Formats: sequence, structure tokens, C-alpha cells
Amino acid sequence: MADTRVPASYSRQFAVRQPAAAKRPPLSDNFNVNKPHKRPTPWRLRDAVTSRDQKAPSHSQKTLVDAFKQHGMRLCDGARLNAVGKGVHVLGRVPPTVCASVTALYLSQNNMRSLEGIEQFAAVRLLSVGGNLMASDNEVARLNELAQLRNLNLMGNPLCDQPNYRLRVVAMLKKLQVLDNTDITKKEREAAPNVAAQDDALRTMVTQNHFDIHKLQRIAQLIALHKEFYGCVMAGVSTGRFDRVPSPNDVACNVKLMLRLWRYEDTLSEQEQEALRVQMLTIIMRTHAKLAENPKVKAKEYLLKLANGSSPRRQRQDGVSNDIKQRCASWEEAYANVIALQQKTIANLHAVCDKNSKEMVEFLKNLLTMDPRQRNKMRDSDLSKMWMHGQVSANYHRSNKILMQGSNKPKSPTKACCPLRHP
Repeated sequence: MADTRVPASYSRQFAVRQPAAAKRPPLSDNFNVNKPHKRPTPWRLRDAVTSRDQKAPSHSQKTLVDAFKQHGMRLCDGARLNAVGKGVHVLGRVPPTVCASVTALYLSQNNMRSLEGIEQFAAVRLLSVGGNLMASDNEVARLNELAQLRNLNLMGNPLCDQPNYRLRVVAMLKKLQVLDNTDITKKEREAAPNVAAQDDALRTMVTQNHFDIHKLQRIAQLIALHKEFYGCVMAGVSTGRFDRVPSPNDVACNVKLMLRLWRYEDTLSEQEQEALRVQMLTIIMRTHAKLAENPKVKAKEYLLKLANGSSPRRQRQDGVSNDIKQRCASWEEAYANVIALQQKTIANLHAVCDKNSKEMVEFLKNLLTMDPRQRNKMRDSDLSKMWMHGQVSANYHRSNKILMQGSNKPKSPTKACCPLRHP
């Protein structure tokens, strides 16, 4: 099979390592096997641990109601609910008598990855969810259901490190006045829709390029596999078992057509697609961080500050606008670097696919012009190697044996004609 590796490939240079999922310990580890007379059932053991440690089991997700049970109703004093650092994973179902009157909700320093259920706090005007684990824009979009929300704190979430984070949040929450303890300016509100639309287009381009890279890598492998398959099929033309021999050019893979018809993204679930988008954003953020360390970039930023510092009044007026342009330009440069690397990888993979296709066509042409006896010997040799490597299934051997026997039925099973003979 042809080698499909590409030097300095996009996938190798920007490998994203995700943390391994926490493994749940087996229940048998909690039991004392040396004392058979004490056999606590799993539910009794779980209840005993919960009552002793006054906390939820490690394998369950702690809700806001669990925090109330553990710390009491002192977490809520009417209009203010403070559950900072209580180990909450999900909001869960909250009694209406608690959430109806809450206008200030503090959920910072927890383990929340989602804001599902935030719509229960319809009267909230101030929401602080900093220091959590939220990494998707979809969680910010949930806040559109809070019509009274005016002050939002997201600092410390992975979401804050993503491209154009602040302007994207401003574009999604049009009624927001304060974000991360900083007032939203008129310049930011005017620039947010255009920046968010451009950023969405760039994210889509990066993700689609990633899909194309995956598909081309797979197509390059399939072409090499089809070469071996059609070599075995066309080697039997001399036996008269085929009425029409396909042209080698016709059996070659149409790479462009396959790329257009193969909807690889449709095979992924919503969770897998979201995880892939987060990985692509991680690549962009790493590239942005590397570019920021470049001395040329630092020198450019310093010169811009000197140019804008001639007049203090002018600096105050244009400072916010220049800061927005500078941040957007830095992210655009990071996108451009990643897209350029992806396009280079795609071009290299196209070259690999074309090379494999041409080799396949030439191989089949040479095979069809070969002497039939020599062709059969080469086919038997190739099939033997494939059989030794476990690449030919038992069904293929059975069907091939029937075809080779044809209409002439052997006199005895021991004299049956078989293309594969092994000691």
C-alpha cells in the first residue's frame, strides 16, 4: 500500500491532546473480600459514604439542589444566590420558589461545562460563572432567554481564550451592558456583528479543510486497496469468466467526485462535531500565541502605541477603536497561517492521490497486456501473500474456489481445483 504520509503534516504539527476521561472504579474495589460475612450491597455502601462525607459520590454530577442540601438555604438570601466554589457540575431542576426572585446569581469557581437550565432564573440581571469549564459559544447563546440580564462575568473559562471572544459575546447578547467587569462601549457594539460574521466564516473554512484532509487521507489508502483488488479481479480474465473487461481508466477513483459526494461531517454526532470545533479553535489559539511571541509583532505593536500617543485626547478617543482593530488583525493572521498550512497539506494529499491513481492505471494496463499464464501465476502469488497476512476472508476463498471449478465438477474432493495451495 502506498505511503500517504505528508512531510510536516498539519495533523502532526498541531496535534491536540484531550484529557483522558476519568475512569469509574469498579464496585468490587469498595468491598472487603477478606471478610465474607460482611457483604454490604452497593446501594447501602453508597448511602453510607454519602452520609459520612456529606457530599455526592464521585461518579455523579452535583447539582445546585445538592449544594443546598449540603450547605443549607444560607446560599440564597432572597434576591442573591451565592454558590461560589461549591463543586456544582450542572444546574439541574431548581424549585420555582428559589429561582423566581433571584436577580444576582454567583456560580463562579465550579465545575460547570454547560448552562443548561439557566432559563429557570428569568429575573437574573447579574450572572457570574467565571472559573468554570465552559468552552462553547452555545452556552452563551442560552443566555438570550434571560431578558433581564445586563451584567455577565465569564472570566476564567476556556471560552475566553477563543478568537474574538468579547465581540462574539457582545454580538450574541445585544442587551448586555457589562462583560467581565468592563463596560461595553459603543465602538464594540458597532463592530461586533461584522467581526462575529467574519469569524464564523473563518471557523467554517478551517473545519471544512480539516474534513477534506481526513477524506483525502482515507481516499489515498482506498486507491492503493483498489489497486490490489482489481489486480486480483483482472488477473482472471484469461479464464473466460468475464464477458466485458473494464477499462483501467474507468475503474480509477475520481477524487474530486468522491470529495463532493462524501458527507463525512454527517457521520458525526452533535457532541463529536462540537468537540471537533473546540479542537480546531485550540489549534487557532496555539498559533495566535506563537505569533504573539514573534519580535516583529511586538515591535509593530510598540510603533502603533507611539503613533497614537502623540495626543492624549486623540489617544483616548481612538484607543478603543485601534485596540479592536489590532486584536482582530492578530486573530486574522492566526487564521491565515492555519488555513495556509491546511491548504498545503490538501495539495500534497491531492498529489498523493493522483500518483496512486496513475500507478493503479499503469499497473492494470501492464497486467492486461501480460501473458495469461504469467498473469495467473502472479495473481496466485499475490493472493497467497494476502492470505498469509490475514487480508482475505474465508468467504472470498469459498467463492473463488467455486469460480475456478466452473462447470467441470471434480471427481473427488481431494482433486478440487483451488487457486491457493499451501503446505
